[in-house]
Amino acid sequence: MKLTELFDIIYCDENIKKKYSKFIETFDCNFIPTYTREEPLNYEGVTHKYKGRITNLIKDGVVFNKATPENDKVMLCGSMAFNLEMKEYLEARGWKEGSVKEEGTFVLEKAFVG
Repeated sequence: MKLTELFDIIYCDENIKKKYSKFIETFDCNFIPTYTREEPLNYEGVTHKYKGRITNLIKDGVVFNKATPENDKVMLCGSMAFNLEMKEYLEARGWKEGSVKEEGTFVLEKAFVG
């Protein structure tokens, strides 16, 4: 199984691949940045073609369209509004929230949400 990382990036940065290269190499993952405010740019080796709010890209089937609760796991990390919106979306499609006590198909990162 290959890890896929979806990152919501507000502004384009020509050094984006360098910033995440260690992570990409360490975890041998697909890196898919999405942009909410600027036009995506193309840098060698990194896909930059997704513009818009990440929740809309997921709900519209642009990204995350092949993921299933039977074969994949999801970790959500974002604002409380984002986490709750995606939790509702995932649960409506058969995903189950996990915790320290019970395994599930997705978890919510709550350490940075105030």
